[in-house]
Amino acid sequence: MYVFVFSYCLISLIAGKAGLLAMRDLAETRSRLEMAVHDLQARNTEKAEYLDRIRKNPEILAMRSRSLGYAGEGEMILVLPEAWKAAFSSASGEDQQTPVLAGDSTGLPDALIKAMAAMMAFIAALASLIIHATPGKVAAGKSHDSGKRAASPLSVLSRNES
Repeated sequence: MYVFVFSYCLISLIAGKAGLLAMRDLAETRSRLEMAVHDLQARNTEKAEYLDRIRKNPEILAMRSRSLGYAGEGEMILVLPEAWKAAFSSASGEDQQTPVLAGDSTGLPDALIKAMAAMMAFIAALASLIIHATPGKVAAGKSHDSGKRAASPLSVLSRNES
């Protein structure tokens, strides 16, 4: 029983839902989220500065409007083939970042930890039974039958040859 409890605690400490491995994964997720927040704040600052420039300079607003397909007075709109649009849109440099999703812990499920602990306890109990049930067990170099020291296989062979 003690082996089961010890095994369960040890496996939970290392690989459980709140174990060391799960905490390491959470720390990595946290650092990715902090980097994403930092990037989003930088992009937000850039966008706010861009809006201020547009408000202060109407020519920038006119250029941006034309890039979106609006025409100014006396201008014509040319429609380019789709292949050209794809080439120009990929070169624009506005990459959309996908958000970092924080999910459930990556640790082992509790049922699996219990099963592993139970198997370890069973193996320990079986090993204990095998060790205690061995007939003719020699403890500390002495036989249980008498106080004499058990003969080694080499000494038995040397006695038989002479």
